[in-house]
Amino acid sequence: MPISRCIIHTAYVCFFKNSEDLNFWIQKGKTNLLAKLISIEHVKDIADEIKINKNLIVPVSIADIQKSPKFPVSLFFQSGYLTIKKQEGTNLILEIPNTEVRESLMGELWASFGNTSVEDAFARIQTLTDLLKQDKFKEFLIEFNRDLATIPYNTTNKAPNYEGYYHSHVHMLVRYIGQPFCSEDATSKGRSDMWVETDKVIYFIEFKRYNPSKTKKEDKKKEEINTLIQEAIGQIFNKQYYINHTALYDKVTYCIGCTFSTETRKICGVGIQQFSVSIGSSLMKENLDIFLNEFF
Repeated sequence: MPISRCIIHTAYVCFFKNSEDLNFWIQKGKTNLLAKLISIEHVKDIADEIKINKNLIVPVSIADIQKSPKFPVSLFFQSGYLTIKKQEGTNLILEIPNTEVRESLMGELWASFGNTSVEDAFARIQTLTDLLKQDKFKEFLIEFNRDLATIPYNTTNKAPNYEGYYHSHVHMLVRYIGQPFCSEDATSKGRSDMWVETDKVIYFIEFKRYNPSKTKKEDKKKEEINTLIQEAIGQIFNKQYYINHTALYDKVTYCIGCTFSTETRKICGVGIQQFSVSIGSSLMKENLDIFLNEFF
């Protein structure tokens, strides 16, 4: 019996035996091996839809996958962590089949990247989930920063050369939580990094990478970070990354400038500015709040 059918069969047996709606997939279909095959560059691949030519889904071996830098689509499809959403000609559109599998896999990824247990990973993610759903975005980023600090150096040593490293971690986390969001959303004036929507709020987020200067003066560093945050916020407004969002006039809206340090491999500063847009496209901005000490 194929691996995916064995896992699904076992999960069904557990469900009917216990008569409880629990996540039996994570209990019986441990994904830690597969999680170790995913690098941070591939997070967006597994989190979102994947298009692949159906002729390229072939039997694979772990040895072959370990030698290849490409995301192992075939293995994830054959093991049941991706399923066919639709077919477009000779291409298949694949996605994670349901919430249970998505939570299981994302939890394993969070544990793998953070070098922690799955139980601890789920506890941390629950804390972050609660903060995001309560619209405590600054607190959400402070807690998220603590998780970045636990990622081993051998995993993060590529961060200075990979700007999307930090973005990918946020992407994975928000995808797990299940809130409406979009990364690299294209508009007529450019491509925004991310927006995230909760029940009451929409956050438009721009990420900036901070390469520390040679100075060791904290004031100078904070000045440089402050400038990057203002550039991030200004970019959102100047390019109007928010203008096409369907819920723009129905919810509270914020611009978020989030700066990561290539030295510490963590968030080093955040700017939060509330704004509103009227039906006639008139823009109203509140004061910009910049938080540095919370992240140093």
